[in-house]
Amino acid sequence: MPTGRVVVRKTAWLGPDTWLAVAIVLSILIGFVSLLPARGKPGGDIADLGEGLATLGHTAGYAVTAAAFAMSMRDMRVPRLAAIAVILTAYGIALEVAQGLLGSRSFQWSDVIANALGAVIGVSVARWARRTRSG
Repeated sequence: MPTGRVVVRKTAWLGPDTWLAVAIVLSILIGFVSLLPARGKPGGDIADLGEGLATLGHTAGYAVTAAAFAMSMRDMRVPRLAAIAVILTAYGIALEVAQGLLGSRSFQWSDVIANALGAVIGVSVARWARRTRSG
């Protein structure tokens, strides 16, 4: 009888500790890039990608980061994966608020939605990948 539990076996080339390190580095990178001033403002510059590519970048960045955090879990129960998605979404909201407070950019709900969608996609893909490898 299925228990809804997916237990990790060491991935051939990356163990849980390595995945956690990758996820932390990606989180720091997301924070750094998110707080760069918009193009045309004083300080470092981030390229103006346009709304479509920027949204895709948000979704992809949070998906990869969420997947890395999920792959670091030894036991992929749904509540744990949901917690990863919620925490990453909250991190994205905090970064959006910080952008507004720093005046470097502005808070955008579309970015929050893209971040949340990416986080959900990431944990879902990680769970699927783990199930296909162990199953």
